[in-house]
Amino acid sequence: MAPAFRVREAGFSMVEAIVAAAVASVLTAVFAMTFSTSSGNWGWSTVALKAHEDHRRNLDAIATALRGAAASSLTGFDASGTSTKPSFRCVTGINAGGLVLDAPSEISWRACAESVEGVTSPGELILTHGAEQRVIARRVPAGGFRATLLGSTLRITLTTYSSGTRKRLAMLTGDTSLALRN
Repeated sequence: MAPAFRVREAGFSMVEAIVAAAVASVLTAVFAMTFSTSSGNWGWSTVALKAHEDHRRNLDAIATALRGAAASSLTGFDASGTSTKPSFRCVTGINAGGLVLDAPSEISWRACAESVEGVTSPGELILTHGAEQRVIARRVPAGGFRATLLGSTLRITLTTYSSGTRKRLAMLTGDTSLALRN
């Protein structure tokens, strides 16, 4: 007499193998999408962080250059008190005749040779002091710098860009203010 039940052999049935493969495929796809999304977010975060670092450094450098400026020496401002190319003289001392001023200085924008996708005219700010020129702010687009005279306060507005891989671009605009004391 034959047994009433069938003895199952070791291993997986075809249905179990198909279900296991489908679950593994779905988990792999979810992992790949998560990885891709977080990699993209990491790329954007890196570009934004670089833009913030550059922006803060640039504003500090401009403020440092203008910090000793005598209010009476500021030129290059229009009737509304705005300038994109301010000239100034720093106070170096005082004597019986009044303030002793350094040679004139000027902050101006100049174009860069590099091409940056998304930035029409990439450039930098230079400080000209006598015959010497030095870069004080990098990655500044055309029209990205302005100084505004508000009484005895000089407000500096700056736009800085940063680019990364995969055509990522971050633009940041902010300002800082200086109290003119001389």
